[in-house]
Amino acid sequence: MQARSPLPIQPPQRPVARSLRAACAALMLSALLILPQPLLADPAPANPGLTDLQRMELSMRLHRAGRAAGDAVLLLAAARLRQSVAPLRAADWPVLPEGDAMAHGASSPLNAADMLAQARRLAEGQDALLALIEDAEAERMKGVASGPLHRLGTIAPDARDRYEALPFRGGEYAEVYAEAQGGADLLLTVLDAEGRTVCADSDNSAIAYCGWRPERAGEFTIILENRGEGASYALMTN
Repeated sequence: MQARSPLPIQPPQRPVARSLRAACAALMLSALLILPQPLLADPAPANPGLTDLQRMELSMRLHRAGRAAGDAVLLLAAARLRQSVAPLRAADWPVLPEGDAMAHGASSPLNAADMLAQARRLAEGQDALLALIEDAEAERMKGVASGPLHRLGTIAPDARDRYEALPFRGGEYAEVYAEAQGGADLLLTVLDAEGRTVCADSDNSAIAYCGWRPERAGEFTIILENRGEGASYALMTN
C-alpha cells in the first residue's frame, strides 16, 4: 500500500481588519522612532506611554504623510492617535507679534473627525478599511476638557509671535507643541527667565515640539517663528 504524502499545512489566514489594525499600530511605532528630536531638550519621561502632546505631534506627522501618499491607513492611524488625546483647554496667553499681521482669523487645529473624513474618501471600495473607519467615527470623546492648554493664532511669513511669562512646574517634564496649516515653516524656541535657550526645534516643517525638565518652577518665554507661508496655528502646552 503506497503511503500518501501529507497534505501541506496552510497557515491560518488573519482577517483583513485585524491586519489593518496591526498595520496602523506598526505605522504609529515607526513614526515614533523617527520623530525629530528638539535641540537642548531633556529626555522624555521614563513612562513608555506617549504624552498628549507627543500624540498630537505624531498624529499630525502621520496625517501629513497620509495626505502626501494618498494613504487612508495612515490617515486612520493619525485620527486614532488624535482621538486618544484628552479634550483641549483654551488658554488666553497674551502674544507679542513681531512682523506683519494676517488678514484672516485663526482656525482650530485638525480634529479626528476631519482626518476620518479624509480617510473615508480615500478608502472608497475597501470594505474592511471602511469598517474600521466607521468604528472610529462611532467613538465620541467623553469628559470635560482636561487635556493640554492651547491658543489659536495666525502668523505671517517671516514673522514671530512671542509668548512671555508662561509658568511651568519644577521637576516635571514640560512640553510645548505647535502645528500650523498650509505651507508654514515653524521654528520653536523656549527661553528661561534669564533669556537662555532651554529648547529649540528648527526642523523644516509646519510642526514643532519642545520638551525639557525645569529644575525649579518658573516662567518661560516661547518664541514661534515662521519662515514659510502665512498660516493659522495652534500653540499647546501641558
